[in-house]
Amino acid sequence: MSTGIEGDVTVNLYVAYYQSQRNGLSIHSPARCIPGGGWQIRSFERRMLRPDNGPSGNVKAAWPVNRVLIEQGSQQALVYYWFQERNRRLTSEYLVRWYLFWDSLTVNRTDGALIRLVVPVPKNANLAALEARLTQFAAASESPLSRFIPE
Repeated sequence: MSTGIEGDVTVNLYVAYYQSQRNGLSIHSPARCIPGGGWQIRSFERRMLRPDNGPSGNVKAAWPVNRVLIEQGSQQALVYYWFQERNRRLTSEYLVRWYLFWDSLTVNRTDGALIRLVVPVPKNANLAALEARLTQFAAASESPLSRFIPE
């Protein structure tokens, strides 16, 4: 799913869903694979994503995301990602592991997903506008994703 932002800039949506997570077959954090792909992390912070309620007036709940600004050579990109599993949205890979353990014992479930949004950051780009667009995109993807990621 991609959408135009300020001309020809697009949002890349990546979803990794695991129906069952076991040793060696589980979600791994982009904080580890981004540097492995040759990118440098320039900033990393956790934020609350607060979607606009839109014209329908339906109140959308806020959720936590990891906000990462990355750089490779002269290229920059803005990344939002979170883990979504068993009716939770998490940003900490340690909490993901804890709930994976707990839920495997209490509800016999180990499914989960990683949702990652990436937008290139052109030179002299307005970061606030790109972040607003990522937030809008995340909110718009919420309903379609719910068909594929069980609660």
